[in-house]
Amino acid sequence: MMNGFLKRAAACMLAAAMLILSACSGGMQPGGSSLPDGSGDGVAMGRYIEEEYAVPDGAGYISGMTRLADGTLEMVCNLDAGRMLGPWYLYTSSDNGARWTQKQIAWPEELNTELSNMQFAAWDNQGGLYLYYSTITQEQLDAMMGGATSDETASAPAGEGQAQASFDDAPSADAQAGREDTGETQEQIPSDTFLYIAPDGTIRVIDWELPTDKSGAGPIGLQVAENGDLLINCYFSIAQVDSETGAVKNRYLEDHFSQNFSYISFKNTLAVSEGGPEIDLYDLNTGEKAGTIAASADVNDKETRGVFMNIGENSVTRAMALDPDGESLYFADKTGIYRHVIGGSVTEKLVDGELCSLTMPSYLMYNLVVCDDGSLVTMLYGDVGEWPLFHYAYSADTPTVPSTELRVFSLYENATVRQAMGVYQRQNPDVRISYEAALTSDSAMTASDAMRTLSTELLAGEGPDILILDGMPVASYIEKGVLLDLAPTYNERITSGGLLKNVAESYRQTDGTLPAVPARFGAPLLLADDGVNPKNLTKFVDWLIAQEGTLESSRIGGVLAELSANALLPVFYPVCSPAWYNEDGTVRTEQIRAFLSDIKRLTDLEHDPQFQEDDGSAAIDFNAIDFKWDGIKWAYNKLAASLGEVLSMADIAYPDAYIQHKGQGRLTPLPGQAQNVFIPRTVLGVNASSRQQDRALLFIDLLLSQQIQQNDFEDGMPVNADAFAGVQKDPYQPYDDGMYLSLSYTDDENVEVSLEMRVRWPSEAFMKETAAMLEGLDTPSPSNAVIEQMLTDETKDYFAGRKSLDETVNAFTQKLNLYLSE
Repeated sequence: MMNGFLKRAAACMLAAAMLILSACSGGMQPGGSSLPDGSGDGVAMGRYIEEEYAVPDGAGYISGMTRLADGTLEMVCNLDAGRMLGPWYLYTSSDNGARWTQKQIAWPEELNTELSNMQFAAWDNQGGLYLYYSTITQEQLDAMMGGATSDETASAPAGEGQAQASFDDAPSADAQAGREDTGETQEQIPSDTFLYIAPDGTIRVIDWELPTDKSGAGPIGLQVAENGDLLINCYFSIAQVDSETGAVKNRYLEDHFSQNFSYISFKNTLAVSEGGPEIDLYDLNTGEKAGTIAASADVNDKETRGVFMNIGENSVTRAMALDPDGESLYFADKTGIYRHVIGGSVTEKLVDGELCSLTMPSYLMYNLVVCDDGSLVTMLYGDVGEWPLFHYAYSADTPTVPSTELRVFSLYENATVRQAMGVYQRQNPDVRISYEAALTSDSAMTASDAMRTLSTELLAGEGPDILILDGMPVASYIEKGVLLDLAPTYNERITSGGLLKNVAESYRQTDGTLPAVPARFGAPLLLADDGVNPKNLTKFVDWLIAQEGTLESSRIGGVLAELSANALLPVFYPVCSPAWYNEDGTVRTEQIRAFLSDIKRLTDLEHDPQFQEDDGSAAIDFNAIDFKWDGIKWAYNKLAASLGEVLSMADIAYPDAYIQHKGQGRLTPLPGQAQNVFIPRTVLGVNASSRQQDRALLFIDLLLSQQIQQNDFEDGMPVNADAFAGVQKDPYQPYDDGMYLSLSYTDDENVEVSLEMRVRWPSEAFMKETAAMLEGLDTPSPSNAVIEQMLTDETKDYFAGRKSLDETVNAFTQKLNLYLSE
């Protein structure tokens, strides 16, 4: 994903740690350390109700927020969401964030101009304010607006060797010595300034050198301990520094080499969370570890821990805060908001993340505040510069768990569903969405087991209200009549163009019924030279074989990036399997025979024994062929073609850049035994036996809305027509310099070779042409996890040379026919 010059710095800061997390004053609700427990006809009562508040009007980047001793909230921000430049403003709220007013402050003049880049703002216990910012000249600003570069890189996979993506970054935040304010002109002010504004308005420019991490990374965040020490986040570690002298007293996390942590201090203790099931405690006097606090077992499940976009499955999304007396530690992540009485052994869940907006994958947890009246405030951060603020007030008259439950089932965790859950729960606090993803990373259940259990429930007139049908036997469910006809609800919307017609009607039956509707779709595409336009899989394989002698044969080059069956099957199965069945549903054996024969011709092109399959026992690796990164090799004439499934309109930037670099090339649908294939994703169905069909349809409406589909989770392109048009627009500032990709490898003569590429948002013409092609895809390829696994299992010996084609086809078709007859 491309990021703006200064926007990238904001993302780094947020991903690195949850900074400037404040404690606040005020007690809990009546009932001591436990939630109040009301009752109503035997129903447990009492729950925090979520309400969305707004940050200051026009707020762009928020560099810090805290709660002062008198209960007011303060915030430092600019009014430009696209970058971290000034002018900067101080806002205050006396009603727990419901309303904000600007507060005048006498700070350095450069902060009132766009020539300042705020790294962080942090408050001490007296309400004094620490600011760390950079100043730039007008010439530097003009140059920056014209395009900037950076040497910061982020790793990405690329087969042999190392691939890297370079992003635009903010002006250097490396530590430099400050100086006392002696009335020097603006031109003489150091590029980096660290200062303290006392409660009485006195400004002290700190003149000692800020610490850096042993990697050289400079400060990106700060907290102030009760004794006045500064706890400085140096990106990969924390330095405890004397605020008067700058002497480093202790360092924390030095051996972890992780930027994914959040922290808070209380009394003589530092609490650090790295996103796992425990929060580590350190003694600020000795620097030694002093114990742990149990967080929640929920966060062991990385599927629900709260991955923010593409930061990674171990990304920290937890914020922490204290009660005013320092007796309890609060923390919030996507699973909920928790309280732990310090010195106790119990962690109490106050707010269930699945009953509110915390579960939404488009947001990263940024801040948590406990207010005077015991209510809670969370600040989140969205990838497009949003700063949603949510207030949680305890209601003793509300059932602890909503009495109405709406069940949602899927085989795999689905980010679009999580996003819709957060919005739905806020709109319908009296309904609980119970979401089950059967095949989590630590689940021992197979797809066959999960679907067998589900089918038993559905045929008995029970089961979930809503089905996310990806990977499931949709045709079988349709035949057995377990899916509600959605045609009365969506026919008009499809006809009027509100939903992309070809995708929305993937499951339209000959009698006009519509038992399922995809919310998203993927597109298997091919990037190859001008004039390359094979009409089917056989002709495509013929062409690839003809290219073998014209290309470098190595791990970095060849006809395709990967030639193993485990890599090829998941790519070509979707564009071929629609041709495997007759209209009556019977299997076309000759098509399966031709498919396996053609794939075998490709696998035979792998001549390196190190990469030939020895037993074929490895599970299908859906990431073995990477359309985005393989395209670099094609652009440098190392590969004959790049192919794979595109799941985001932002990914269209890559082939556009590669074609421009090479000077020619075409992006077309991937040829197979079927043509113009797309893959329905987040396929929505309603249990025909559900007793909550009206609520289920409302949830499906939300899943299909622009509000939900405008989010890009790289799980498919939107079927909502307005959202599909919206994701084609360039979201970046004109001065955005794009993303730099670099793939390195060692050639046969042991020489290091680098393939470099700059990727910007696609040209309007290329995006328009590609979008038209995607809308024109008209052959749905519904996935079936059981059949795909069966294909892998039954063909591994054939690709390894231990079985003949006839034996393999017979064994596979027998099992396939048996499965289809069940």
